[in-house]
Amino acid sequence: MNKKGLVDDFADLLSLVLILSMVSFFAVIVLRTDVNDKTDQTLARIEYVQGQQELLDLVNAPVLVNDREVTMKDLIISTVNTADTITFEEKMGKYFTDHNLKGAIAVYDSVSYETKEEPEPLFSYNNGFFSGEEKGALYLTNTYARGKAKSVVVKLFG
Repeated sequence: MNKKGLVDDFADLLSLVLILSMVSFFAVIVLRTDVNDKTDQTLARIEYVQGQQELLDLVNAPVLVNDREVTMKDLIISTVNTADTITFEEKMGKYFTDHNLKGAIAVYDSVSYETKEEPEPLFSYNNGFFSGEEKGALYLTNTYARGKAKSVVVKLFG
């Protein structure tokens, strides 16, 4: 027998076993994955994108403050800087009512948001339909901040 031919046949056998194991692994992963799981994952992602869009619409919405039209993100930053919870709750209540939104919004300083497991919000508004499910989160840069509120996190809950 030729040793070179034997080594060549053995290498072919190893390659075949490796290829078959890869194909079977791939088939098991693809075929065993439940279609309902993929559907649920896709629907959850679509829901999150819709929630994120609702939050973007909220922060970019025009609002009238002291006879001056500003965006809601400017209002949020202004209320954080002046600690004006009354204006925040009033304007958020009007926005939630006008746009038929159900849920809550909370504003956190980014330092405690990133370091604490359950941070305390600087401001929040809840119209009574709070399920605790996060719909979207957004960082806003606060250029006029005092202390640790240089960046704030706005979260919308469903």
